[in-house]
Amino acid sequence: NALNTYPTRPLIILQTIINKLDSLDQSPRRRDLLTALILSAADQGNTLWAYPAPRERPRQIVIPPVYQEKNLWKALEAAIPAWQILTSSVPVVPWEGKLSKEPAVMLFEGRIRELALETETGAFQAVITALPRPNQAFWTLSALWTGWIWGQDAVTPIRNVLGRQRYDWNWHANALIRTIKAVTPLCAPQSKVWGVVTENEPLFLLATLLAGGANGYRLSGYAQSADDQLAQCEFHHYSLPDHTIQPAECLNLARDAVRQFFRVRGEPADYQLVHAAAVTSLAARNALALDIFLQNENQVTSEIQKLLETLFKEPGTLKRVGGGTASLETGDWWSGSPADVQLSHMDRLEKAVVNHLVSQKSTSIHELLATVYQELPGIDTPTHEELSICLKSYADPNPNNEKTWSLRPSEEPAARRTDLSAVRQSLIRIAQRLGYQVDGEAPMIWRTADTDNRPDFSFHILASAIVQRHLQENVTSAQSRIILIPGSRANLLAFKEERNPVLKEQLDRGFIVVKFRLIRNLEDNPLLTRDLFLEQIRVDPPEYRSSQLALF
Repeated sequence: NALNTYPTRPLIILQTIINKLDSLDQSPRRRDLLTALILSAADQGNTLWAYPAPRERPRQIVIPPVYQEKNLWKALEAAIPAWQILTSSVPVVPWEGKLSKEPAVMLFEGRIRELALETETGAFQAVITALPRPNQAFWTLSALWTGWIWGQDAVTPIRNVLGRQRYDWNWHANALIRTIKAVTPLCAPQSKVWGVVTENEPLFLLATLLAGGANGYRLSGYAQSADDQLAQCEFHHYSLPDHTIQPAECLNLARDAVRQFFRVRGEPADYQLVHAAAVTSLAARNALALDIFLQNENQVTSEIQKLLETLFKEPGTLKRVGGGTASLETGDWWSGSPADVQLSHMDRLEKAVVNHLVSQKSTSIHELLATVYQELPGIDTPTHEELSICLKSYADPNPNNEKTWSLRPSEEPAARRTDLSAVRQSLIRIAQRLGYQVDGEAPMIWRTADTDNRPDFSFHILASAIVQRHLQENVTSAQSRIILIPGSRANLLAFKEERNPVLKEQLDRGFIVVKFRLIRNLEDNPLLTRDLFLEQIRVDPPEYRSSQLALF
């Protein structure tokens, strides 16, 4: 079945190259380097890679309807940068029963439970690991490649992956539980475990946190990146209590965690983010690995997941705001009882970007990322698209170095204050021409002179796209409520509306977004009337346009 994933031509080419490798007189180091390139070519040479290429790598031995057959010699050449990770090499030495006195990577060829230390228990001060994800295709083909390159004897330790063609999350959680259990006696009492979850998804993260909790590891740090499908977990070891909480209490804690998540985030989020907020909060409280579920190892992950899905189905806790209803993972979710939002996730990101640009004047993407990740840490880590749209609203790439960006002169605080004052004066002059009485500044109110009736207009004049706190204005306070923003902020605000159905609904409920330049144009129009003013302020609403300039 695995062999059938290779067309005849790549199969012959790979076997020819491998046979040639055996006949060459070369050093062990050179052979290792050539073997690495052959492995990359073997991975690229099968038919499991769909065309057009999806983001995810193949996970099942299933040939897609359309695939691309790659030139394997070019695949060999293209693999060189993938193996050149470090500028200077770290020594790799075989494990011989005791720790090396010099810094080195010590390679133990066997299962972790077979590792015996000559030193006392607790020799490891920390554990760093890339947690494996179930991948039938990769594991099966790994057995195949091992046999091709190193022979039948080398396949023996992993031959069982050829027989097992199905890996569910219950199996995976138990595999991780057993592995962490074997590692624990080797670790010092205060040791930390740091793990990276690649190809992160809800059930993979759940299985990982469950395995840690079942072995007495409390989640002490967490961050995730939607762009890279990556999660980082830090665990601290602690003594397991005599018993764990019951499912009802677990559900209450998860419900509180989700509500707190939305209080901080201030805008809707997709299923994966909401799920991560629940499970990471439970794992940090030692409330995820429940005794009642651990007793049935064949259903442990399924039962906890079923409990968590209750949050998405019970009335009043969460509500779907966009997307279909075929699956919980479609669309976005929002709190069933939202509090007043002052600064949403995107607003806090915009504020962090602006503050950084104003203080630094010129910055690199890496410097900006370091600042933003401190301001929005953990589960709130912004995506590259979110960061990009904020940056482009305020800054331009430097002509001599496109890897650095500078705040536009027009966005300098002093320049922007002058701009705001000019727009305010334009509104006052227009009001006088049209016979309105002007009151207040934030917001500015226009009302028909000599009446106490409901105001005709209210104007919020902003330098940013942070509009949320201005939307709490009483619906009946003015007949037309205007939000005035610079033209450079229009695309950012349109992006916020596009990704935030709640914000869009609030803006559509009686607010009109107008750019500064339109007010200046209307002031210059000698034929301006009340009716024309009301008509013209609606003709140029912000519309989101995706930029072709990539930052990453």
